[in-house]
Amino acid sequence: MVLQLGDWRGLALTPLAFLFSVLAFRGGRLGSLGTAFARVADPFVHAVALMAIAWSAYPSLAEIGQGQAVSPPAYGYLAWTFGSLTAAYTLYAWLSKRQSMQWAVAIGVTLTTITANQALGLDLNALAVEFLALAVGKAIVARFYRGTRMLTFLYVTAGVQAVIAAAIPVQPDWLHAVILITAGAMSTFMAVDGKRPEWLYLAGAFFTYGWYWLLKIVIPPPPNPGPSTLELIFSPLPVIYVATAVVVQRAGTVLRWRTPLYVWAAAVALAVSYLGVAPGERTILGVALLAYAAGIYLATALEQEPGGVPVASLTGAIGLFSLLTAGTAAAHWYPLTFTLVAWAVYAAGFLWRRAERDAWKGMHRFTGLALAAVTAFGCFGFPDFSVSGNPAAFAPLAATLALALMFALDARVSSRPAFDYAALVTASIGSYWIARELGAVNVQWYVAAPGVALVVGGIMLHADRRFKMPVRSIANTWIGIGSAGLLGTTAFQTLESTELASLYTGLLLCEAIAALLVGIATRSRALVLAGTAGAALASVRALIILIQAVPLFIVFGLVAVVLLGGAAALAVLRARFADARVAMTRSWNDWS
Repeated sequence: MVLQLGDWRGLALTPLAFLFSVLAFRGGRLGSLGTAFARVADPFVHAVALMAIAWSAYPSLAEIGQGQAVSPPAYGYLAWTFGSLTAAYTLYAWLSKRQSMQWAVAIGVTLTTITANQALGLDLNALAVEFLALAVGKAIVARFYRGTRMLTFLYVTAGVQAVIAAAIPVQPDWLHAVILITAGAMSTFMAVDGKRPEWLYLAGAFFTYGWYWLLKIVIPPPPNPGPSTLELIFSPLPVIYVATAVVVQRAGTVLRWRTPLYVWAAAVALAVSYLGVAPGERTILGVALLAYAAGIYLATALEQEPGGVPVASLTGAIGLFSLLTAGTAAAHWYPLTFTLVAWAVYAAGFLWRRAERDAWKGMHRFTGLALAAVTAFGCFGFPDFSVSGNPAAFAPLAATLALALMFALDARVSSRPAFDYAALVTASIGSYWIARELGAVNVQWYVAAPGVALVVGGIMLHADRRFKMPVRSIANTWIGIGSAGLLGTTAFQTLESTELASLYTGLLLCEAIAALLVGIATRSRALVLAGTAGAALASVRALIILIQAVPLFIVFGLVAVVLLGGAAALAVLRARFADARVAMTRSWNDWS
């Protein structure tokens, strides 16, 4: 008779699964015969199920083998069989108290839904809704299995089915938005109910994708949408995620509940930045980055993470750069703007007065200094500022002097005396921009101020008692570099073959004498040695000039007279020179 049932023979076997389930776990109530059946009935439940599935799947496999699409009747055989077996395994799981069999029930419900949808010829909209309903149902049922592996199984299958529902192309757009937002709410429920914040990562994916469809409904896109449309749609989302994280933080949760929100905020912000790099999209990007900077600063302030200060500052600076670029601002506005930002960041540190915020205050200081330094010294990389006679050179000059002022202020705020000397040298570098604006071509304009600053700084270092470690070698190095810059530049200029050679020789001699006098007054050996070397170079150059301008016999005669006079003086004052040499040696050893 079974053979006369045709393709329904698989369904005809399913009542045996019910019968064997009852015999396996309640057969003992039927006496000795029932007990005997109970011992062997359990394996027959699974055997009957496999046979029923195989017979019901045969029509589908036959159509596939013939290269045809599976017909609705073939899906119908499977649907009825899966439905009956799901009911049978529900009875089996209830009678056996075996939780592992509930996995089979959950899988059976899914397979029944899929095959029934195909058998009825329903469209993809129905299939997506069915998958979402199954996912939500499993997420709700899972709360009754807390502390078991069944909870994880149901959550995982619910997540997979929600992803499938979200991936199915559906129409209209509002249905897509509903599916995604519902899936996001389900994932949030699983995270909260299961006390597993990891599910919030999945919720973020659903909400991010759903945000696109939601805004597409509320704000219809233009006829030819481009990157700017996506940039505009997604740009508010990182702010929303950060605001949600702040609310969650104020509710007293631990960091791991907020981390998924921060991760998705960062991911979307990076995507918006990538979309905004294209020309013509800079305005939206600039406004978005300024908002992101504020969000980063607020979130890290609440999280007590001082590392957020440089990140927020850099983000805001890039945002301002995008706005300046979008507005085709003149070149001089860039250093002026970033200098003001650096001072704003630096000054904001003074708003944190509590002792536990010292690290936060320090990060403000260093971030402001770093941004000001990058702005000031970065101007040297732009040739436009160095054009001779360009008034825009006053913008990098202002940035340089602002950095020097910040160094000087921080030296007193943080008790770091080294910043005083950094301020001195930085201010002297500003002379470069003055020389460029005035159109100066003589190299003396460019080395005079830095050289003097290094010499003065070295002399001050010798007398500075604020340093706990000895800085004599550093001070002498500064004096040596500064003196080499001043005297060396003039010495090279004396080599010119023009009438200016005599002028530069005289200037070199004056500089050398000044170095000697200042060195003696400040008891600086490095400066005295530099002055002596400069005087020697000036004398040699003067002698060469004299040889070139005066007959040679006169020069030799003058040299002979000088040597004879010197020898006579040494012979007469020999004893006094010996005493003076001893005194000078002792004094020299006491100099710095």
